[in-house]
Amino acid sequence: NESQLATLKEMISGVKKLNGTKYTEESFAALKTAAQKLESLTYPTEAEQKAAEEAFYDALAGLEVKGDTSHTNGLKIVIQAAEKIKQQGYTKASFDQLQKVLKAAGEAAKNPSLTKSQAAVHIGAIQKAMDGLKAVQVSRVAGLKSSSNKTSSLKLSWKKASGVSSYELYRYNSSKKKYDKIKTLSSSASSYTDKKLKSGTTYTYQIRVKKIDGGISYYGVYTKLKTATAPGKVSGLKAKKASKTKIRLSWKKVKGASGYAIYMKTGNGKYKRVKTITKGSTAKYTKTKLKKGRKYTFKIRAYKKADKNIYGSYSSSKTLKLK
Repeated sequence: NESQLATLKEMISGVKKLNGTKYTEESFAALKTAAQKLESLTYPTEAEQKAAEEAFYDALAGLEVKGDTSHTNGLKIVIQAAEKIKQQGYTKASFDQLQKVLKAAGEAAKNPSLTKSQAAVHIGAIQKAMDGLKAVQVSRVAGLKSSSNKTSSLKLSWKKASGVSSYELYRYNSSKKKYDKIKTLSSSASSYTDKKLKSGTTYTYQIRVKKIDGGISYYGVYTKLKTATAPGKVSGLKAKKASKTKIRLSWKKVKGASGYAIYMKTGNGKYKRVKTITKGSTAKYTKTKLKKGRKYTFKIRAYKKADKNIYGSYSSSKTLKLK
């Protein structure tokens, strides 16, 4: 816990600034030794660190001014160091608990007759509250995917995250070379349909969780998705006889297409995919190994390659009988 480590360093720093001549030799020597032991720890086990901390806190509680029975000085060092811990990063409930024990300890530190055992109780309460500080956990959005990819819209969906105040959705702006926030969604949201998009175009999205705790905003790590809108419908499909066993197909190129899927049926049979063309610039294909006297019907659709192949609408069909 980096905050607790920083607080311990503050306490040790406070001990170093003390004028040892003001305190009883025995209590100051015990505190100095405990502080040095704690400061010298290098990669200690949890048990070793805990023992060193407890000895240090005990020595702080036992710090005694010469000619005075008060044990407030060690407690004040602990209070001053713990007061430097900020709420940022910790849950409101755990931070409020620390403030509660610090307030009680501050009142106790005003007592000129504070005993060692009383000081130890408050120092122990502060230590427990520090140990109980809980970091704010912010979920990461999981399961981000696209569906219903149409020529001018697509639907994004994700699994609901826990402890969410809202979701922030961004879309990459290639001209500005940055992400634009397009929507802030409620904690109950698990989908969003992005509209007024260009056909056959790749879009990159990122989404993150926003969580508010104690009036402070916390943000999760972005989850990204690269997807695309569907390309337009293939038009201009033509089918011509190339030979007794071949039919040549041609069509108009579709803007933004990564390739084309070609389907064929024989007679009144069912359509089957016979070819996937992986270049959007290709606009012709010859089907071979056909049979004379048979009737063949073709249709074609373009696709855009992204997180998956996004398909456009089927073209009108073309039928040709080989004679």
